[in-house]
Amino acid sequence: MPAITRRTLLALTGAAVAVDPVSAEVRVSPKLQALIAAHEAAYAAFHRIVNRAASSRDDRARADRNEQVALLAICGQQSAEATAGPRPSTCWPLRTG
Repeated sequence: MPAITRRTLLALTGAAVAVDPVSAEVRVSPKLQALIAAHEAAYAAFHRIVNRAASSRDDRARADRNEQVALLAICGQQSAEATAGPRPSTCWPLRTG
C-alpha cells in the first residue's frame, strides 16, 4: 500500500473544504479560507523551486518547510473550529532537527 503523504492528505481532506459547500450545514470560516489560499500559494512556490534546475538543497528544504507550516496551520484551524477549544500545535507529530 502506498504511503500517505501530507500532500495526499490535503488532496483528500483539505480540497473538500475548499470547494463550495454542498449543504447549508457545512460552513468554512473566512480564516480557514485564507489559510487554504496561503497553503496553495506556498505549495505553488514549493513546486516552482523543486522543478527549477538551479535550486539548491537549502532552497528546496526552505520551500518544503514553508509549505508544511501552511498546511499545519490549516489543520490547527480545522481542529480549533471543530472543537472550539484549545488549538493543537500540529495535526500529527512533526519531527524537527
